[in-house]
Amino acid sequence: MDNGKNKETAVKIKVCGIVQGVGFRPLVYRAARELGLKGWVRNVGGDVEIVAQASKTALDRFLTDLKENKDQRYEILNMELKELPVSALDNFAIIPSGEAKEFSMIPADLPVCPECLKELADPSDRRYGNPFISCMACGPRYTIIEEMPYDRDNTVMKDFPMCSACNKEYTSPESRRFHAQTISCNDCGPYLIYQDNRQREAEELTDREALKKAVKVLEDGGIVAVKGIGGYHLVCSPFLETSVVRLRQCKGREEKPFAVMFHSVSEIKKYCDVSKEEEILLTSKARPIVLLPMQEDLMAPSTNKKSLYCGAFLPYTPLQHLLTEELGPPYYDKRQCIRTANYP
Repeated sequence: MDNGKNKETAVKIKVCGIVQGVGFRPLVYRAARELGLKGWVRNVGGDVEIVAQASKTALDRFLTDLKENKDQRYEILNMELKELPVSALDNFAIIPSGEAKEFSMIPADLPVCPECLKELADPSDRRYGNPFISCMACGPRYTIIEEMPYDRDNTVMKDFPMCSACNKEYTSPESRRFHAQTISCNDCGPYLIYQDNRQREAEELTDREALKKAVKVLEDGGIVAVKGIGGYHLVCSPFLETSVVRLRQCKGREEKPFAVMFHSVSEIKKYCDVSKEEEILLTSKARPIVLLPMQEDLMAPSTNKKSLYCGAFLPYTPLQHLLTEELGPPYYDKRQCIRTANYP
């Protein structure tokens, strides 16, 4: 006897928590298809609603898999189940979102993931060098959303139609960009712009020329406002004393040390002592600024203002990775740290 375990059952599941903008619907879709469930999944307000129909054994396994959250990508705060009558359902699908008046949890911005970084650095990849590369596991969420639910049409990405190649990935369950709302590539989506309005005729460059220009300005001692997730960073070389002094004047920041962005943990270790706990913090999704003991003060004097600690952090956007890869910080010797800038 199977005690009804093979009898088909239907349920509606309401999932509350951080379940939008984190690849939850594609995960639900794949899990349901693997277990032979019928039904659908959709965003409703800030929650996710699932209708699933299968044997009790398959449903129990499905719910257990969701609760286990093996990849720690989402966070379920509450899950409500309601039994439904069995009906004629075909397969399992992601369907258009619904509306809800309840309070929504807005998904957080996420740092660029290792898989996207590999593509970013691969000359054979169609997203090579793309400063806005992302997938369903990474990229801006909170910063680009205009209203819930988290669908492309409710974000600033609605202004960028997908090319045919991106649309194929977006609609393919096998792709890690399946229903990734920030999907774009070098042929579609946002693009980089460099603007300099100091000249009589304002200079404007785009794409790779824009990146090259920004790198050249920073190498020559200039200050660049770099737009990132959630706002702008005023950026200069931490090794050029005159540049750092000018930045302090621009910000009206007389004594407080500046935070320094490093390309990698291995680069940080050339300048600072890093414990295992601190390395975990540096590489966590929040990408926080971590105060680390300096091995030796090898930067411009005005960067740390004689502090024994360096406020170090890692890049969290593709553009920041591209800039820090080009700019360093390299392992300067003490004499180079106070050299003057060439930039006017």
